[in-house]
Amino acid sequence: MKVALCSLLLCASAAFADVPDGGSEELGTGDLAGLLDTPVVSGPSRAEERVDDSPATVTVVTSAQLRSLGLRTLHEAINFLSMGMVAQDPLHAVEVGARGVLLSGDYGNHFLVVVDGHTLNESWNGTAYYEQGLAMPIELIDHLELVVGPGSVLYGSSAMLGVVNVVTRRAAEIGLMRVTLEGALLPAQRADGSLSFAPEGFGGTGRVSLLSGWSTELLGLPFEVTAAGEYFMHQGQTLEFGKQTGLVEGDGTSEWPQRWTASGPAGEWGGETRRYATRTTSLWLKSRWGDVTGFARAASYSRNTPAIDGFGVAVDFDGRAYERDRSFDLELRWARVLNPHFSMMVRGYFDDYEYLGAQQSSTFLTNGTGELPEGADPANFSFLLETRGRATWGGLEAQATIDWLGDGRFPLMLGVDGRARAFGATNVDATLDGQILAESNAYEALEWQVAAYAQQRARLLPSLLLNAGVRVDTQSGFAPNVAPRGAVTWTAPWEGRFKVVVSSAFRSPSGYERFAQYEGFQVRNPLLTPERVLTGELGYEQRLGRHRFALVGFASRFTSLIRLEALPEDPPLTAYQNTGGLLNHGVQGLVEGTFGALSYGATFTGAFTTADDGTELLASPMWFGNARVTYTLWDDGPRASVLAHVSGPRLTTAAANQGVDADGNVLRWSDAARFSSPQIELRAVMEGKVKAVRGLWLRGMVGGNVMPYSVYAVGPLQAPGLDFTAPTLAPNNRLFVMLSVGWTLE
Repeated sequence: MKVALCSLLLCASAAFADVPDGGSEELGTGDLAGLLDTPVVSGPSRAEERVDDSPATVTVVTSAQLRSLGLRTLHEAINFLSMGMVAQDPLHAVEVGARGVLLSGDYGNHFLVVVDGHTLNESWNGTAYYEQGLAMPIELIDHLELVVGPGSVLYGSSAMLGVVNVVTRRAAEIGLMRVTLEGALLPAQRADGSLSFAPEGFGGTGRVSLLSGWSTELLGLPFEVTAAGEYFMHQGQTLEFGKQTGLVEGDGTSEWPQRWTASGPAGEWGGETRRYATRTTSLWLKSRWGDVTGFARAASYSRNTPAIDGFGVAVDFDGRAYERDRSFDLELRWARVLNPHFSMMVRGYFDDYEYLGAQQSSTFLTNGTGELPEGADPANFSFLLETRGRATWGGLEAQATIDWLGDGRFPLMLGVDGRARAFGATNVDATLDGQILAESNAYEALEWQVAAYAQQRARLLPSLLLNAGVRVDTQSGFAPNVAPRGAVTWTAPWEGRFKVVVSSAFRSPSGYERFAQYEGFQVRNPLLTPERVLTGELGYEQRLGRHRFALVGFASRFTSLIRLEALPEDPPLTAYQNTGGLLNHGVQGLVEGTFGALSYGATFTGAFTTADDGTELLASPMWFGNARVTYTLWDDGPRASVLAHVSGPRLTTAAANQGVDADGNVLRWSDAARFSSPQIELRAVMEGKVKAVRGLWLRGMVGGNVMPYSVYAVGPLQAPGLDFTAPTLAPNNRLFVMLSVGWTLE
């Protein structure tokens, strides 16, 4: 890895040349210092304000940082730059947590992802994606606002752990054409975590994005159009998994379905696979004409995970199992400042979502109505178990802001949001060629929601700011939810800033949690109630020239968390129930600044989380953090950066699993087997413009995870046994080398 890093830095230094001044993306020496200038955010209050005044803890990530540091996704920005948030990769959809709470298997639905005010969490299961599944060119982003803490006061359901607010760029900032080509190589990894550089074992990624911005005047009003498209593909390197062996009966058959057989004998799981792949396609169109803004997005995201992980779609080593999401989002917004005291915004929105999870099996698991095709051998027959989910929702929101004095000191925001949603799902058993054998557990629902919210900001003194708000959500099937928030910010005479925030949030049960049903395993529970959280935090921030540090203490109380629980039934069944409660508290800190051509930053979060009933919930690491250093090699020249993300040990996803010995006695994992190792990810980046070609820039990057294994258990054996004393953990991506090329036509 050292050789690759040195080669990359030498080649990049030879290729890069002076970077001219100008442009919002430039990050020369002076701009590095400017990163500490107080940015303006809109996510916490849904209105523009200084980040220091916002009623939450916010990390702002600029487009310049995204490019110069080589951050390609939300989850990378979270891990390498945010304070209080952490993302972990199970070789599947990335999981995100905050402040010591990561609810494994929630598919991101405890955070709210918002793009230009439009929520991207789908309305069937609340799913949000933070890796390439976001389906958005990173070059389209102006800045990210990573808001930690409950945010239901203005956003409603799902904003329990925080809000990720994505603000896109204006047409003039993009230019007439912006093209990015990107490719990476990843070597094969053996079961012990070591790397293999055999040519046939390499995998890779490729990405191409095309953006165009155009602005003019139409009928006397400013008019602009921004269009963007991206295609991303990832074909994983060869990964080797340790062998797991099941019991084999006297006739040679295994207790495991045939789908777990790789190249070995029946009853053996493990070996090499290349079934780790991702494909993402996205199209974006945004237009602004005077006071009217239109927005449209279409996206497709398909993926294969290389091994069963306990909560994703299981795949065999040579099978056809996969997941696919398709979505379409549309919004039309009108906003105008009518006079110094009054402004209005009205928006209509429509979203459509479709999910398909296909799981290959050789065990006939229908509801009893299906039959095998004529002549099929039950011992060798293979078919697909499909889960098909869908949701369509739309609504109308109106918002008014009354500035009582007309000078921005006492603005009152009032809003109402009404929406309707239709969702449903079906489980389908089908042959590999598409013949449907049976359909089961189908459900359809049509629901409505009306919410009203209010927020009053008040600058009582130049040094004292208050923010108070409340939102009431009335939904069909649930009692009204009330989510208040209050914040006080005081600036001391020495320019230190104290902030006290008390906030709350809720998450309504998803359609999947309320209505999903699997014959012989899981039953429905339409009586679920919303999850809730109440958080208090006290923060202090101090700026000393071009340096800044912050310290935040927090405490949270989570109630009515929804978990899949066993029912007192015979045979045993499960159902989602409101049985979880958490008490969570800790501290987080940040330090950043510049010394001439060098900029630096580091964050740390330490948290302690306990469950009400003593049950071990799979929480995020108790501590995690990041650090970065960027150096401009010469005036306005290329930038070299080193980044690190570290997270402490945490319970593996199999930690709570139990097995039995030959006499039926309960077996539990040892303490050493229950916890994963710390996670350490390192990167080195060189980025800058090429002197010979105007508008051309290059970026080279090398990185990987130092630790061989993640925190996610894989394989059919995920409980302790006489010959199985430690869970098999998914491998980390240990090394990649990437080159990005971009060109902009102004």
